[in-house]
Amino acid sequence: MKSFIISLCFIATFAAADHLNMERLMASREQCKAEFNIGPHYIEEYIVTHHEYPNDSFMPCYIQCVLQRMGVFDPYKGFDEQYLVNMLHEYGADEDVMKAHVHSCNDGNKLKTDTCLWAQRFFECFLHKHPNLGKTILAMQ
Repeated sequence: MKSFIISLCFIATFAAADHLNMERLMASREQCKAEFNIGPHYIEEYIVTHHEYPNDSFMPCYIQCVLQRMGVFDPYKGFDEQYLVNMLHEYGADEDVMKAHVHSCNDGNKLKTDTCLWAQRFFECFLHKHPNLGKTILAMQ
């Protein structure tokens, strides 16, 4: 699986646009850790040791949880592509590039998987296109 740091960085990229979004990100992460009974530093410590996120069964749903609480994913409607593009553009990303990447990774759940796997699939696709974003999340903690 792709680095969890990188996947969180995707969210952090949105949050970096302003302080309120960063607060929302951190609150979302903490709420989702509590929801899935994840230790306070488990994910971060695993990443430091193994350089990837845990391959635990809760991870796809944890990712969905954080995205949903951030307002970028709805389990019935999917990803709000324009909202994602706007957040990334506010951070300084090229709007046309982000629009293309977000759109190409949003498969609309054509595989008909559960929403957790759908959210994870989007993450992996997008983060494959932006592998250097992992450093950003480390700098934000």
